[in-house]
Amino acid sequence: MTISMPATVKSFGNESLQVLTAAPASNAAVILAEITASDNITCHVVGDWYATAETNKVARQRKMCQTKTTEALGVSTWQTPDLMYTYLPQSVGTPATAGNEAYEALVEGATVYLLQRLGKGGKTAITTGDEYLLWPVELGPQVPGPSADDEGGEFIMTQTCAFAPGYDEPISGTVAAA
Repeated sequence: MTISMPATVKSFGNESLQVLTAAPASNAAVILAEITASDNITCHVVGDWYATAETNKVARQRKMCQTKTTEALGVSTWQTPDLMYTYLPQSVGTPATAGNEAYEALVEGATVYLLQRLGKGGKTAITTGDEYLLWPVELGPQVPGPSADDEGGEFIMTQTCAFAPGYDEPISGTVAAA
């Protein structure tokens, strides 16, 4: 029997994050024009942005005839990580400053829709048929600070986000033409 390695896609540099500040017409089929009007914050986000999910294990009820019990899966909770992104602190008062796209799009208290593509980088144009995960989130305060305490550090904002009311997991979708 011949064993062959399956095809894979490198993750390093092959992901992107767009900010839609208005709800898309369809969460599962965001229209290309809606994405084109959004802000590509990929080159502002520091590191990666991957959510996690935790699923509780619960004990199944032991029946009278049983001498052992087993576990079952319980409630799953998705956790969205904090956003960390670069900005230009001396230009925050100047609207539409190049370099502050993420800062301006991610307003504290707003609900935004983060469109995450895996397997395609932020410098690759979004096209009809691209697969994505959509994260409807509420945004917490923008907290300024450095990315590192050495010569490689840049000024960043750290911002907590959580699922918007009515949502409890990411939505898988495909970019639609119209």
